[in-house]
Amino acid sequence: MNRLALDIGNSHIKAGVFLDERLVEVRTFQHNAFPTNLDGLLNEYAIRSSIVASVAEDDPTIYDKLRHNGPCFIFDHRTTIPLTNRYQSPETLGLDRLAAVVGGYGLYPNRDVLVIDAGTCITFDLVNQQGEYWGGAISPGLEMRLKAMHYFTGRLPAVELHSPTEWIGQTTEKAMLSGTVNGALAEVDGVIRNYQHLYPDLVVLLTGGDMAMFESNLKSDIFAISHLVLVGLNQILAHHDAD
Repeated sequence: MNRLALDIGNSHIKAGVFLDERLVEVRTFQHNAFPTNLDGLLNEYAIRSSIVASVAEDDPTIYDKLRHNGPCFIFDHRTTIPLTNRYQSPETLGLDRLAAVVGGYGLYPNRDVLVIDAGTCITFDLVNQQGEYWGGAISPGLEMRLKAMHYFTGRLPAVELHSPTEWIGQTTEKAMLSGTVNGALAEVDGVIRNYQHLYPDLVVLLTGGDMAMFESNLKSDIFAISHLVLVGLNQILAHHDAD
């Protein structure tokens, strides 16, 4: 069955097309162009069911088009998922965090799994081998760290994010980049070690927009998986399609 998973953010919309469990295409759209492009996407792939996770204002046009092609599920905190959610404040839990951990456990069932999403924030989320999601940690992302140094000080400049070429920054810009990227790498490696102490057979998955900055530079063994949020949304949709 062809399924469509939509991750609707404040700045753009990410669409993932799945043939059963296989992700066949990912497209990113601006909000104002999406309703028109959605028609082509639905027709091109003969979508039969869809799921939407949104942090933006709802656009009824989108939901009308989706429902015309089959069941459309709205993913929120009341949606049943193929995990047991032990988070103590589920109503405050980011849907992207929850979808990513569903995706991670679906790829590695009956394992202890730590999902690290390197995006606006760096999030760490744990699901144990019994399929229980317990929560994790949230830390500032790379861009946020650089912008915070500029915003909260009088003289540190605005610096564009890229991989530092040296540990010892010999200009202020290079020092900020080294502290941001190398500091975050050390932090993530340290968090992984702490989780591995509690869960020795832990599977560590890395995803998110800044994944490439971490993937080849972490000392820990990790599996890098693109679009894990979309993968999780599709698994939630498949869970409901099977009911």
